[in-house]
Amino acid sequence: MPATPAFPRSAPGPSGAPAADRVPARPPAPEGLTARFARQVRERPTAPALVCADEWLDYATLDRHANRLAHALTARGVGRDDLVGLHTGRSAALVVGVLGILKAGAAYVPLDPALPPARLARTTRDAGPVLVLSDAPEPPPGWASLSAVAAEGTRTDDPGVRARPDDLAYVLHTPGPAGVLHGVMTTHRGVLNLLDDWTARFGTTPGAAMAMWPGIGYDASVQELLLPLVTGGVLYLVPDEVRDDPPALTDWMRLHRVVRVLLPPACVRWLGEAPRERLAGLSLRHVLTGSEPLPEHVLHRMERALPGLRILHGHGPTETALNCTAHLDPRPLPRCAPLGRPIANTRAHVLDERLRPVPAGATGELYVGGAGVARGYLGRPGATASRFVADPAAPGERMYRTGDLVRRLPDGTLQFVGRNGA
Repeated sequence: MPATPAFPRSAPGPSGAPAADRVPARPPAPEGLTARFARQVRERPTAPALVCADEWLDYATLDRHANRLAHALTARGVGRDDLVGLHTGRSAALVVGVLGILKAGAAYVPLDPALPPARLARTTRDAGPVLVLSDAPEPPPGWASLSAVAAEGTRTDDPGVRARPDDLAYVLHTPGPAGVLHGVMTTHRGVLNLLDDWTARFGTTPGAAMAMWPGIGYDASVQELLLPLVTGGVLYLVPDEVRDDPPALTDWMRLHRVVRVLLPPACVRWLGEAPRERLAGLSLRHVLTGSEPLPEHVLHRMERALPGLRILHGHGPTETALNCTAHLDPRPLPRCAPLGRPIANTRAHVLDERLRPVPAGATGELYVGGAGVARGYLGRPGATASRFVADPAAPGERMYRTGDLVRRLPDGTLQFVGRNGA
């Protein structure tokens, strides 16, 4: 009988892996998200930071708007780890709201206006925020106007609140068993670790145009909103009228010379199957996607139409700060989707029902440890205890039970097999 594999202390990619699949391990950032943004404000005050429709803000102006809101929130008693609901559409108010809440030391609870009213009400009840900010012309009873609250701020200097790595950044609600909403508590450390991993994979170019496609209710919106602002890029908010129209979206990305975007697989497939001349003039260099593998012919056609393009398939639940694994140029594998390898400062364990590592090639459940693991579920200690368990590879730390059934291939790549019904 073969010996039980030793419990891995880490899961680095092999030395022969592509450069973008190898991210050197380094300590997670000892700071918060607002410190990164403040650095860009100091270094690039007059450079464009945000473009939305016909409106654009430079770094200094965006910072002043966010500071004014932060001072107003602080005056209302909002402080560290408080929850503030944010109900906004795809506008500058969304970005100002996120930054202002974080600058006050609080965490935001995204309330996507596109969600049904009943879902928004359930999310608000579960989160119990100290305040809900809305950019609606007439906010619902009990909610406050974002613009009116921001106008209460009489100062535009930095409020001086320094977020710590383990402070909450946001609480995003996802459906759990029986449809019950679970508020996932994500820290600054988890978000910054993901942003640092993406930056290390692809590098940064000051002034690069990066588009935010996901709505505020999706966890992917966090990285798409913040990555440009902590790396000196320009955040472009994809207009609602082109968001779900691939031809129009393509024209919009060409016009604004977008170099990086996260898109759903269906939209990436459209790009790959469109006539080559339809993609002429695009500046795309980095496309992120997930959820399902892309057909081989889509990858080939996009490579031919856009030389130098890199496609990254990210995988991970909300409980691991969005992505815990990544796979560059994800070629479909027989009957299974490739998940790639763990991102930086992340441990991916493939375990049996007794939490023992399974041999390479055998199917087990994916458990994730490291910097991206969330604090737990808001107000649900029982659910937290059942899904966030002690990590044998890191005494004193926890790992998240994903429910994904996977196998680890000889080269270290993880391959999705199915879901654990338990």
